[in-house]
Amino acid sequence: MPWWVIGLLFVPGLVMPGLVMPRLADPRGHACPWLDDIIDDTELPTLSENREEYYAYNHFVLWARKFKPEQLAQHTRKELTWRLLFGRDRTRYRGEIVRVEGRLKRLIWIGRNKALEAQGVKDLYEAWIFGREYFSNPTCVIVSELPPGLEPAEDIRDLMVYVDGFYFKRYKYRAVNDTRLAPLVIGRTLIIQRPTAMPVRPGESAFDRLFLPTLLTVLFGMVLLAFGLQWWFRRGDRRALSTVQKGQGAFVLPQETAPWPYSREPSPN
Repeated sequence: MPWWVIGLLFVPGLVMPGLVMPRLADPRGHACPWLDDIIDDTELPTLSENREEYYAYNHFVLWARKFKPEQLAQHTRKELTWRLLFGRDRTRYRGEIVRVEGRLKRLIWIGRNKALEAQGVKDLYEAWIFGREYFSNPTCVIVSELPPGLEPAEDIRDLMVYVDGFYFKRYKYRAVNDTRLAPLVIGRTLIIQRPTAMPVRPGESAFDRLFLPTLLTVLFGMVLLAFGLQWWFRRGDRRALSTVQKGQGAFVLPQETAPWPYSREPSPN
């Protein structure tokens, strides 16, 4: 075989380009040009209120839809907790991929704007997730897809989820009696965390399986023993009493003696 043929075999994609896998896009390369125009501690603006932030919001919604959840998870910065996304240096992490994990309390449909609708986005949802460490402080997550079986609801109980998305801003929202602040993250969809059974060691399994029957057997045996001892002692008392009565014979009351003669005459002394 000529040397130049052998050389061509080691040039990737030159002889058979179909064998060269395309390089996957990095979700961190969102290249959003409006990060500095996003204003914290405000609601999501309309196009007329803040054009640049409106564009940035649409940009991250569309960018998150280009990647599968597992692709976002490969680049998430799990060290960026709720405290950092809420704190004084939060602007340093704007546009970073973060993970929000905890109890899903509320899921509502918020519609879409005209620009997103023109790009094929039919629905947007607002998910309120309470983390384990900051259980009373939620994070607001915007997603455009829902997992199968999950429907919007005002009060969701005992459902653990997580999502990887782009940190957007510290968001002002309306609570029941006042306005509050929470981190706002834009992702693609929610991942439901199914409860996993903890592995049980054989010794622990045997203990759990035999503890209750053994306890009930011991208690039942103690009750039978108590009744048996009571019957045994009462039987012995009756025998002892019968033996004593036989040895003493019949009990006869003593007869009264005749009274001493009594005279009414005075004594000569």
